Amino acid sequence: MAMKMLAFSLMIASLLFSSCDVEHMVPVSEEMRERAYEISFQYIGMPYVWGGASHYSDTGGGVDCSGLVIEIYDEVAEYFSVRLPFSDATASAMANQYTLSLLEPEKGDLIFMGEDGVVSHVALCHAVDEDEIIFIDAYSVTGEVGIRSYSLDDPRIISFGRMLVISD
Repeated sequence: MAMKMLAFSLMIASLLFSSCDVEHMVPVSEEMRERAYEISFQYIGMPYVWGGASHYSDTGGGVDCSGLVIEIYDEVAEYFSVRLPFSDATASAMANQYTLSLLEPEKGDLIFMGEDGVVSHVALCHAVDEDEIIFIDAYSVTGEVGIRSYSLDDPRIISFGRMLVISD
């Protein structure tokens, strides 16, 4: 009787697991990163708004650093028929859950910044030129989205990541 119960339990468990949709998170492709880079220029000059996540076509809208990255990659995901694994995320969550960690970023990858090893800001890499990294971000100090750069050894740079998407 115990063997029949065990077999029945295994059969039920097998059915449950085989019927689940397993979502596969994969790093974005070079084409997706290139598209993100191209889209990012549409946001230049948009106002910085804490907690904002407006699309560049929204008049009167604004974005913060994570909202900028999410809006850009949300458009990329739609274009390539994939999905982001989140609808809203902080810079820290992106760094720790939704990106593939990188030693060196490429165009369209994410740059995570902050102080004392704590991620509090995210930007989109535009280029790495010798010892300088050029990026676009929504920055509260300037009050808008713009292109800036830091030295690669700047202590504010904590890590780099490649966005993950869900490919069905």
